[in-house]
Amino acid sequence: MKEERRIESVGVELTMPEELREGRYSNHFTVGHSLEEFHMFFAQVAVSPELPSEGTAQAKVIAHIILVPSAIPRVMDALSKNYDRYKQGQKKATTPKSR
Repeated sequence: MKEERRIESVGVELTMPEELREGRYSNHFTVGHSLEEFHMFFAQVAVSPELPSEGTAQAKVIAHIILVPSAIPRVMDALSKNYDRYKQGQKKATTPKSR
């Protein structure tokens, strides 16, 4: 039996199936929308020395997330806040300590 992991998130208890724990690596992202939903595509672009200097690189979509428009401001806010914290951590890691 596959074990699920519980995650606390602002007022919602999330469960994560075992097969999603490791996550997926993505080095490409694109987004599109219709009147009623946003589509976010996460992909892996294969970087190869054999790729021509001009042309189209091949990418494999690894996740397709569909969101209602009302969720987009929360996603943008969460990404912005987490990215700001990430940048602050990077500054601390690269700033030499004064003696």
